[in-house]
Amino acid sequence: MSRVSYRLRPWALVAGGLLALGGAAWAQAPAAPPAPGAKHGYSVQAGLFPLLARGYHLGAAKLLGPQRRHALVVTPQWYGGRVQGLTSRISAGAPDHVRGYGLEVQHRIFLGPREVAQEGFYVGYGGGYQRFTLDYQAKNWLPELRDDGLTYYEFRLREQQTAIRRYATALVVGGQVFLPDTPVFLDMYLGLGFRWARRRATAAGWSYERNSLDYGHAGQYTPVGLRVGVAW
Repeated sequence: MSRVSYRLRPWALVAGGLLALGGAAWAQAPAAPPAPGAKHGYSVQAGLFPLLARGYHLGAAKLLGPQRRHALVVTPQWYGGRVQGLTSRISAGAPDHVRGYGLEVQHRIFLGPREVAQEGFYVGYGGGYQRFTLDYQAKNWLPELRDDGLTYYEFRLREQQTAIRRYATALVVGGQVFLPDTPVFLDMYLGLGFRWARRRATAAGWSYERNSLDYGHAGQYTPVGLRVGVAW
């Protein structure tokens, strides 16, 4: 069974307008002074919130341009483990398990003067792709061949699977701050986003879209995150 979920709303048009206006404003804004020193041109960051959904996000960032105010952040994603009731509706049978992968690409623009590269407030925008496979048990009708040679339809718990492909785009504002006298920093952000999802399931009703943390959630969502990183 296949179902495509787009859920276009006026909010999507507003978000697109914000991206266009924001890009024009950033292009015309005066450049901030370059951050001093050659340090902190690169960094790696680990996301903490995705752990709630058995997700492991490890991003890599590189500063761009002579002013060192632009950064490209690429975040590979891996998922694996037992599905939690915090994120999803759990099936009645054996524990649900998820496995998957994804990739997110984001362009960040640091705002205002900075004493240290990759520190301070920023605006970011980008998009990503994710693919999930969820294995679980749920009741379903299927034909079964009995010893008498006849085929019967029986409704009982069976091994099931839901496959999800999801695309997302988001606009965020955030800030990075270094711990004193260390290359370790905290990255916090909040924004607006939109997701498109396509699902294929062997049992009806298992689309995994309980909330915005769920694997099959589509439509408007609020990207919020906390990352821990190391720069050099």
